[in-house]
Amino acid sequence: MSDLKVALQDLKEDSDSGKLLAPAAIPRPGKKRIARLAVLAIITVAAAAIVFKLIAPKSTAPLDYEIIRLTFDSGFTSVPSVSADGTLMAYSADRGGLHNLDIWVQQVAGGEPLRRTDHPAGDWHPSISPDGSKIAFNSARDGGGIYIIDALGGKERRILNKGFWPKFSPDGTQIAYVDIPASMDHALFKIYLIFSNGGTPRPFVSEFCVGYANQGVGPVWSPDGKYLIFSGRRSDDPASTDWWVAPLDGGEPIRTHAIEDLALTSIVQYPAAWAGNYIYFVSGTTIDGMNIFRVPINPGTWRVEGPAEPLTTGPRIKSSPAVTNDGRVFYANMEVVMDAWSVAAWPDEGMVSSNPGKLTQDLMQKSSTSISRDGTKAAFTAFGGALAQRYELRIRDLTTGQETTVPTQTKSFSHSPQISPDGMAIGFRDRVAGKWRPFVYSLNEASSRKVGESGRILDFFSGNEFALIIDKPDELEKMNLRT
Repeated sequence: MSDLKVALQDLKEDSDSGKLLAPAAIPRPGKKRIARLAVLAIITVAAAAIVFKLIAPKSTAPLDYEIIRLTFDSGFTSVPSVSADGTLMAYSADRGGLHNLDIWVQQVAGGEPLRRTDHPAGDWHPSISPDGSKIAFNSARDGGGIYIIDALGGKERRILNKGFWPKFSPDGTQIAYVDIPASMDHALFKIYLIFSNGGTPRPFVSEFCVGYANQGVGPVWSPDGKYLIFSGRRSDDPASTDWWVAPLDGGEPIRTHAIEDLALTSIVQYPAAWAGNYIYFVSGTTIDGMNIFRVPINPGTWRVEGPAEPLTTGPRIKSSPAVTNDGRVFYANMEVVMDAWSVAAWPDEGMVSSNPGKLTQDLMQKSSTSISRDGTKAAFTAFGGALAQRYELRIRDLTTGQETTVPTQTKSFSHSPQISPDGMAIGFRDRVAGKWRPFVYSLNEASSRKVGESGRILDFFSGNEFALIIDKPDELEKMNLRT
């Protein structure tokens, strides 16, 4: 869903439209209007068998669990949040094709789900208060923000005009969330706290940035509400990336050494829940499978002490674990396939077609798409699994279907390709001597060259002699590519 959200944000920025919902039929524009353009998007296709599952420990033996399916609709359902006693569950779903995500609540013991929001904008990442009375959630409506709603009745109210992944504290008095700037610069992802009844947000460990926030996770409260654990690093020290435990009383954050001690090498690896002396985390990839683990944490040193115990295994994506006081674990189970699709657009009317066409057919996951302004070529990254070490940067000719793989020094899906207006050059990042540097690949010469020591190419000027580059979060530069 984070990949889908980024794709929709990109489309929104390109069209400067508040909504991307298209009518069932769109008239073809006349000769005096702007011709149709192909807009390339990454579509996250979730299998109809997306469910919540509940893991209930049956004994003290390892991996002795009962798995119970809790939702059965055919649409997308994810991000469960459960009251502390495990009786009431909130989640985000489109309920089999309602075209947008809303917040739903459901009694865990059974009964029909209750729809709590109904808005054309997406509502997601609910956090139910420990007593089950209120739900905090993020919404894209009215410019975006965090809202509060009573679990079983009443209207929602906005307490913040920004913020993602709200989490109620164990006593329900505070909410932790992540602030993400418009630049989407990960170094500026920051944690804030706000009282659950509103007020002024308060920065928390501002010298740190939050890692993996783009994957749908924020800070996690300790059971006593005195600490937060998060995946991140000190803003000025990339080598400090780890899981950190930070006290709410203003003390120094403590490094858990989880990544080192657990030998975590997968692309996704973040803490998602804290119950008792256990940290529950998600690790894996969309290709190889993402699974849920738990690992003890020492309350005296805050050191994560492995080995980790797997709670789920196998392919598919198991994510968003929520743990009750009695040890039950709720999570989402889904299958995701990411491909490149094209859709006709009418920029002068702010509308897109309702009939997208699939461009790619292989089983690798596609992301970071860019399309030339003449609609003839596209660039994107393809990921075939961390275990297989398959990472590719590709160019696709949209008229012939032929694809070209751009040679890169680093195997990564972080190359951030940007294709030129005429489709004959691609700007991308590659890691050289431990640092990401900007490169330009020329289709005419079938070769790449480094064009700077830092920064990322955002776009090309006509003629491909100059590029728009971002080197600092608040600075754009016009780079001469001929020098």
